[in-house]
Amino acid sequence: APRERMFDRMISARYRGDHSAIEGMDTADAVAYITKVGDGSSDITVLEACTRLCRALVDGTLSVEDVVEDRNGLATRVFIYGSPLYEAMRRVEDEKVGEPEGAQRVLDALLPVLSTLSFDGDSVATAYLDDSETVYRWFRCQTLQRIHFNLGRGGDARACRIVPDSYRRAQSFVANALVTLGRLDEALAHADELARIAPYDCYHNLQRASILDDLGRTYEAADVVRKILPYSDNPQDATRCLCDLAFYEWKLARTDLAVACSWKAAKYMGGDNARGKKLLKQILDAAPEYKGMKADECDRLMKEEGVSAGFSPETTTLAFAAAMLCVDDGLFWSAHDLIDHVLSVDPGKVLHDIN
Repeated sequence: APRERMFDRMISARYRGDHSAIEGMDTADAVAYITKVGDGSSDITVLEACTRLCRALVDGTLSVEDVVEDRNGLATRVFIYGSPLYEAMRRVEDEKVGEPEGAQRVLDALLPVLSTLSFDGDSVATAYLDDSETVYRWFRCQTLQRIHFNLGRGGDARACRIVPDSYRRAQSFVANALVTLGRLDEALAHADELARIAPYDCYHNLQRASILDDLGRTYEAADVVRKILPYSDNPQDATRCLCDLAFYEWKLARTDLAVACSWKAAKYMGGDNARGKKLLKQILDAAPEYKGMKADECDRLMKEEGVSAGFSPETTTLAFAAAMLCVDDGLFWSAHDLIDHVLSVDPGKVLHDIN
């Protein structure tokens, strides 16, 4: 989003009926102007994008007129999507990462590019490490993730910058490829980086938990799921978390809690109920003495253990209140996203408040 806004301000002014900032400039002046824009931004993604655009102007890939008119969308692609990591991801995104040959091709393509983002050649980008002034994070297209992050910051006044999606996807692809090849300790390092930049994302936290479990660290895996479960802001994420937690608790000989979590997943409105039912049947077939557990026992046990059931009433209220504030400020995309969350769990609330 920051890159797209910068691109709009700098070279897409035609949509606002005025003139592009670099219209009529020769190449040298245009490069000087774009360089100044990049240097003046504290957002690393904008600086990278301006650098790519200048390089395209200097080597003749683009002319100033191409940039001003954005012919065939080429300038947009260079500015927003043209990083080496993005291009490397495009080459491997259809690889079968679950097969050894495909996994190795993913590593061969992505690890060298990731290493160029670090001062010491590591695969964690030095440029995106938190410092005294900035934290670097990534949020899926879910406004609630950003709200959870903002509310959890306390007195941290550092600016929050968004890392490129290609970096997040590359880390995830590499982690999965390393798991396929049995290199679990290396995979965990990439999963740790994903959990750092996407602390409220269920998918990447569950990915990390799975690797911890593969390493025999099931207690830690269960703890990861317990912590992310309250932020599972839609029924699909909630049931995935509940099923994974049930599986880990079963392995840890907490069969009663495993039954409670899988039962909740099987009954969760709008979620992946089939997986919950299948897991519940497996647990009860192996431990038939728990077949008599009632719904209120399951709810009571989960409450005693501090296990959230996913999208809580408090989160629903928070999402609805935030949606109304977004509407008041004209932020309709964010309001739509938040209302979708509320509707997925409590459709009657929206209708009630509208009335």
